[in-house]
Formats: sequence, C-alpha cells, structure tokens
Amino acid sequence: MTVPIVRRFSVPAGTQGQFRTAVDAETGETFFNLARDNTILDVVNLSSATVANQVIYMKKNGSQTPIRIYSESISPSTAGRVAYGPIEMTPGQYQLQVLQTDGTAAAYAFLVKFAHPLSL
Repeated sequence: MTVPIVRRFSVPAGTQGQFRTAVDAETGETFFNLARDNTILDVVNLSSATVANQVIYMKKNGSQTPIRIYSESISPSTAGRVAYGPIEMTPGQYQLQVLQTDGTAAAYAFLVKFAHPLSL
C-alpha cells in the first residue's frame, strides 16, 4: 500500500497578470517528473491571509492543460471549499504556475496531496 504524500509549492510576489512558476519546497525545483501514473487527491491554500485572486494552472511537457484551481475555492477556512481531486496524471514533466488576476501583489503557497510519491 502506498501512502499519499503532501508537497508544499510557493511563488514569490509578482506583477498582476504575470505567470509565476511554483517551486517545490522540498526539492527547490520548478517541475516534477512522473515515471508512472499518479493522482492529485487534493489542493489547499497554505494560508488564508493573502490568497485572493490567485489561479493555479498545470502544465504538462511544456503545454498548458485545462486544469484551473482558484485560490478562493481552496481555503481551509471556507465552509464552501471545492475539492478539485482526483486529478489523474500520466507520466511526463509537470509544472504548476500561478497567475494573480487582481489585487495587491502577494506571495502565495499551497499544498498538493498526491496519491503516490513523486519521482524527480
């Protein structure tokens, strides 16, 4: 039995409308490789304080996927939190990018729960 793992991703404050690539806090990398199928089980904001108007995008092998996760909907303190998982992923190289769509520039961090450990 494989135990799900949680990884922390973050981006520095940036300009509104500018994509920022998320960094894995454990590895310091801006990407992760999957050698086998994996699943994102959940995504949640690390802090509810400064997360308004952030959108998480997923790229695979350099191309944008249709995955969009909105910070307002994944706050741990919100009763109406949306569960975005499971998101099935096939082998390849992935990046998570964040776009701030409005408001004052803010750093942002979020947690991703994967069904299986990541390979780098």
